Amino acid sequence: FISKPSSAKRIVWDMLSISVMTYDLVTIPLQLLDIPDSPPIYVVSLVATIFWSLDILLSFFSGYHAGGLIEMRPKQVALRYARTWFPIDIVVVAVDWAVFIVDSNAMESLGMIRLNKTLRMVRLLRVLRMLRLLRMLKVMSVVAELHDMIHSEVVLTSVNIVSFILSILLLSHYIACSWYGIGHSQVSPDGDPRDSWVARLQLTTSMELGSPPSVAYYYATALHWSLTQFTPASMEVVPCNTVERLFTIGVIVVSVILFSSVLSSITTAMINLRRRSADKRRQISFVRRYITDKHITLALGNRIVGFLRTHNYNVSQHQSLQEEQILAFKILPDSLRTQLRCEIYMPVLISHPLFHTINRTDDAAMVAICANTMSERDLPMGHELFAAGMRATHMHILVSGALTYFQGGSMKMHEEVEIGTFISEAVLWVVWESRGRLVATSSCDLVAASAEAFHKVMASASSRPLCRFYALRYRVAALDTEAQDFDMLTDIGVVDHDMTEMVKAAYAQWSEVSD
Repeated sequence: FISKPSSAKRIVWDMLSISVMTYDLVTIPLQLLDIPDSPPIYVVSLVATIFWSLDILLSFFSGYHAGGLIEMRPKQVALRYARTWFPIDIVVVAVDWAVFIVDSNAMESLGMIRLNKTLRMVRLLRVLRMLRLLRMLKVMSVVAELHDMIHSEVVLTSVNIVSFILSILLLSHYIACSWYGIGHSQVSPDGDPRDSWVARLQLTTSMELGSPPSVAYYYATALHWSLTQFTPASMEVVPCNTVERLFTIGVIVVSVILFSSVLSSITTAMINLRRRSADKRRQISFVRRYITDKHITLALGNRIVGFLRTHNYNVSQHQSLQEEQILAFKILPDSLRTQLRCEIYMPVLISHPLFHTINRTDDAAMVAICANTMSERDLPMGHELFAAGMRATHMHILVSGALTYFQGGSMKMHEEVEIGTFISEAVLWVVWESRGRLVATSSCDLVAASAEAFHKVMASASSRPLCRFYALRYRVAALDTEAQDFDMLTDIGVVDHDMTEMVKAAYAQWSEVSD
């Protein structure tokens, strides 16, 4: 009943938390505008309060990351929440419920003295509702976790740009509400326009339109003034007293520091996006020019352009990141690094009947194989993996890309290597020299198993007899294939022999010996 941090239900709940937190961030400063309560506002606020109440209960059953591990023990999860966010959450939710109770329609039946005390209590509780902003710290950790789930650099850059823009708008919203609150508090009973910007705006608007401005107009004007503090623009609203003047100075100082930083971040992000699309635009131009210069027919040109558009003109020599390139992984403990390698290599290895059987009967050996014998390798287009006569030291498995195998020294006898093919498997069982030449016809990702490291791992594994019996059968099959036709024995595998049947026979022989 403890949910994992990355489970689908938890992600959905976190997204709802962000949505409700966004509502709180927008509506809390609007209290300074004295907007009258309405049924829709009341219902939405009630739903938000119910949501945060349920969030307290669910937080007692939500696992968390602790030092590279996922803590799922109920007692530890509950203790951690009780020591961290529970006191803050319970106080904030209690204040929310108190506002709904005190601000109910039943209070209208109270006497004037009691009513005045109640109104003061409501104002105090509404001020205390500002504590809901503390949840922003909690939600920020949720946003960071969701941010880490984005693996596309283009999407990540776009999200960062949108985040910067929304941050400026949110800050302007808070400044606008504060600007109105300061101006409204400085208005004298007689409405002297020299008292504040609110009084001056009220006077000028009443003279021009014949009626005082609405709350929406006050907010729009304050937001306009707020945005002008971040830019060289100006407007007719100016501070009219000492408090407003000091507030304006503070906003200008903050805007100078903050806006320059945000603007530079947005500029950098935009440059990165343009740089990523530069190669694509260049290739589009080259394709159009080539089709025009070579007088390619319209039908063929459309087919070529359509194919390239479908593949997004992805012609770059892609090289995937490898574990050795990520320096941060060097500080990972052995347990985490082993789990990482198992998740990378095990799905690739178990497609082979032998490794599938080892994983089923001797999981310790399979973990050791993934942790100690496997590595990653990329092969750019046109490069060789090996040539005929080379002493083989690794078995390779094609993960992505395209390889062409040329048998012996011939350029005519060749075959395309399928993804998932185990290349030079013989090196695990016999001394092996490459029988042909393997060339990448596109950028390729492969995983490699070191024969020497594999032998060391299996020397002490309980499934060692299984590998020994399988190796004997593999050697017999290789000799049989070579006897029939020397050219049939290649680096791609033993032709006309069912590997699954060979593994079953080796497993049956191992079972007999064990019994």
